[in-house]
Amino acid sequence: MTRATRGSRPGAELMGDLFDPAPAAIRPAAHLADLPQLLQRWVEHGWLRPLDRAFAQFLRDHAPDAAPLLLLAAALASHQLGRGHVCLDLAATLADPRFALSLPPEGDDESDLPPLPDEVLAGVTLADWQAALDHPLLVALGAGNTPLVRVGTRLYLRRYGCAAHSRGAGFRVRQGCDRTVRSIPR
Repeated sequence: MTRATRGSRPGAELMGDLFDPAPAAIRPAAHLADLPQLLQRWVEHGWLRPLDRAFAQFLRDHAPDAAPLLLLAAALASHQLGRGHVCLDLAATLADPRFALSLPPEGDDESDLPPLPDEVLAGVTLADWQAALDHPLLVALGAGNTPLVRVGTRLYLRRYGCAAHSRGAGFRVRQGCDRTVRSIPR
């Protein structure tokens, strides 16, 4: 049997070849090429809530030029909120996606599993992900009316990003959060 080369079939430069792993920069594109379908499969397997997928779709509808990594981050930030975490820590997620996201849930041993988060994020660097989040309609670094806020390597849904840091009045000053912070009586 001869091995096919990357240039041997149309589209191979994007999807790679079964026997020839794609370079790191191309691998994630294969799983993110149809992000809505990937998120739908994760919902069907109970890995995400329908709300998480709907949030990513909402952002895509309002900003069709949004990078798939941005939309994935939005769905995962929503997923984290559903698990009781106020943010998606990009660095922790890249370091150990299964642990950071608890995906797939323990005991999920079906044979027809969708791509796992670590497969989807393979080859993505923190710099890549942060660059994908550079969309002024969807992500801000502080003040604004975007649905997402990035603080360092953490991505928050705006409401929770401001609330999570409002206990420290310095956040409002450093990040320009629009919320008024009232002191808590002691």
